[in-house]
Amino acid sequence: RKTKSKKDSYDANQLQNDKRTKSELYKVKHKQTKKAVRIPNCYVLSLVIGLAIYAACLNTSISKQSIPKRVVYLENKDFTRMPTIQWSDFDRKASTQHEHSNKDVENPLVYAETKDCKYMKQWQTQSFPICNALHETNLLSAWYVASGGQNNVWELEDDIPTEDNLIALKTMKYNDPRTKERLLKYNVAALIHERLTSSRHIATMYAFCGTSSLHEFSYYPDLSKQIEIWHAEHSAQEEYPGSIDTIRLLRIAVDVATAISDLHTFDGEAQATVAHGDLAGDQIIFVDGVYKLTDFEWAFFLRWNEKLNKVCPVSDNHLIDTSAPEETIHHHRTEKADVFSMGHIFYSILTGEDVYELNINHYLVAQGVRPFIPRHFHESEDDVHKVLLGAIERCWVGDPTERASAKVIVEDLRKDLERIEEERQSLDGVRWTIE
Repeated sequence: RKTKSKKDSYDANQLQNDKRTKSELYKVKHKQTKKAVRIPNCYVLSLVIGLAIYAACLNTSISKQSIPKRVVYLENKDFTRMPTIQWSDFDRKASTQHEHSNKDVENPLVYAETKDCKYMKQWQTQSFPICNALHETNLLSAWYVASGGQNNVWELEDDIPTEDNLIALKTMKYNDPRTKERLLKYNVAALIHERLTSSRHIATMYAFCGTSSLHEFSYYPDLSKQIEIWHAEHSAQEEYPGSIDTIRLLRIAVDVATAISDLHTFDGEAQATVAHGDLAGDQIIFVDGVYKLTDFEWAFFLRWNEKLNKVCPVSDNHLIDTSAPEETIHHHRTEKADVFSMGHIFYSILTGEDVYELNINHYLVAQGVRPFIPRHFHESEDDVHKVLLGAIERCWVGDPTERASAKVIVEDLRKDLERIEEERQSLDGVRWTIE
């Protein structure tokens, strides 16, 4: 058996002492490190006071500037008036969808300035978000109301002076992609609302930020659903069409035509600068006794060709079954396509049928096929029926250059409405006298 020598025992004792020394040194060092990291309370208090003084000085320097109301400042930059939008920065994408759905692929370059086609107005390149007003709302009070092609609509309580302090919050659907093209479309819609605040026939937008916005709230169904309900009720009573208040239908047609005319003429009557692009009865709501146009997510700006001295039509493949003939044949769209769609709304007002549910596609429309109007409307002695039939025919003219403008149509409808109201009031007076 081998025994440990003195040297071996000395080495073992020395190693044990060395380990103990290292452990003690580590503990001492660790304690010193902890003490070094800790900051006295007086230092923290000094830091807070210094930051407060700096913030006060920063606010003073900003307040000295002329700041308009509702301006968002981030990093001392004014984001209320964005720099000019460069539409050409977006990639070109081809659209092959012929139906209106969430899968439609936008082609933002249809809005871009080219060598010949220039923007008509400077405002068409700007942006005016009001994010603070939207963020200050009480989102906990939101109730889901409805859903459209691209947005969800919520009922929201707010301090805005409206009926029952209710407003509508529109948000982009959660699963839809957040792309630059989508953001551009919402910006276009907000700009149009901002420019048309003076029109009582355009729904008011209170604020917008990104893909969310605050609007007027309506307690009633949209125009398409209202028309369906009215005609269904009178058909069930077997008194159709004589029992329905036709003068009311004509007043609705005047409201619709006025809204579209305001959209096309707010920048001047010579030439429209904006087109809706997706006009239908479900884009019209009833607020404060007036039918108002809303939903401009598919709207587009028109440009001007200075060499040819005419409007540059938008060219894309966004086609639906009831698109105007020029959209199918030439893929060209101007404000006259809105007038063609206005004829569809008049058709629904008159007959109670929804054009968009008929078996008609845009190829048949381009060949001259139009929705069928029942014979009894043509044979009717009611002046309102005659007026609406004439307005529909003028809207459905195939050649856009021969198609009447919305302003001309609404002026004629107003004259007819005044004439018919006077005639019916005089007849009511005669009946009252006889009775």
